Amino acid sequence: MSTPKSHAMQIVLRTSDDVGKTWSEPITLFQHPDMLGADPNLVLDRDRVLAFSTTVPKPGVIERTLIYMRENKDGFHWSDEVQIAMPHRYIAERFIADGGYPTALL
Repeated sequence: MSTPKSHAMQIVLRTSDDVGKTWSEPITLFQHPDMLGADPNLVLDRDRVLAFSTTVPKPGVIERTLIYMRENKDGFHWSDEVQIAMPHRYIAERFIADGGYPTALL
């Protein structure tokens, strides 16, 4: 009998202040046990950095996608994670069988 595959996944951030010669230790931004977190995105504006994670509650069965966000205003401290309310059903980047093109189901 094979061991069930773990779907535990972390999304981490590492930074460099010397143009990539050295890197900081990883900081875990998103970690959802028993869910699949992927497709991380960073958005930078004048005063803050926003980090986003697209998370699938049931790995292997993509019925819906959850979007999580954290905010950083000082370069060191991250806000608590917030789940973004979705006014409609959204599934990120599903591929259709015949053409292989990404589509979003709303």
